[in-house]
Amino acid sequence: MWWGPTTDFFLYLDRSAAQLRSVAGAWPRRRVREAARVARTQLSDMVREAGRDAKSRRRRLHVLLGSSLCRFLLLENTRRLKGDSEVLALAASLLKERLGLDPAEWTCSVDRDWDRTALVCAVRSALLDELRASALEADAELRSVRPWIGELLRARNGQASKVRMLGVIEPDAVSLLSDRSGSTQVQALPLNDGGDPFDALRYLAESAGAAVRSLSIVQFDPVAAQRGAVRVSGDFSDCAVPKPNSL
Repeated sequence: MWWGPTTDFFLYLDRSAAQLRSVAGAWPRRRVREAARVARTQLSDMVREAGRDAKSRRRRLHVLLGSSLCRFLLLENTRRLKGDSEVLALAASLLKERLGLDPAEWTCSVDRDWDRTALVCAVRSALLDELRASALEADAELRSVRPWIGELLRARNGQASKVRMLGVIEPDAVSLLSDRSGSTQVQALPLNDGGDPFDALRYLAESAGAAVRSLSIVQFDPVAAQRGAVRVSGDFSDCAVPKPNSL
């Protein structure tokens, strides 16, 4: 084959822990293997060891960030903006105005619904530097860094509007996805140790004027596939498991 054998590493990362899956082999028989969830401080060691164990010479690292590591902005009426560079410039100025963040310490990416809205995700630049270093130690190409919640939307064909509003519980954050003028708005709230995710989700829903008890909820469950509940997927999209609403 022209490309040769490839191993893809998918890393789910939040503030305190990391979880790695490796996908290797030829289609349609690519195998997904899962490593144990480890403390964030062991990230480099885990990626380096996975790279050492990979049999293929070509290795790619795809990072899925927990919502606790992301800050989201929904920009509306972007018709006057000529391209993504102008959208990102506007987003940088709004990081300080809306979120009180120093734009020099954050890197923004944009998912734009042309001529209408732009969903901006901001990540600390220092985190991106850490991920580049980890990929380098594993002799891997850092292929992508994106919010895991985006994979959730893709798994649902991008249609959060089908349920109008969706609550998402991750290991150290909760998020509220809602339809706003045909676009998806993401409101995320990091959780402190011992924080009740349902209390935090209730706060977000009530702040948005939502009917709390009718809210659909999914929870990031990294062992759902191990229990045979769902088919395992390299990108962790299988980890979004419906939960009963106990709000």
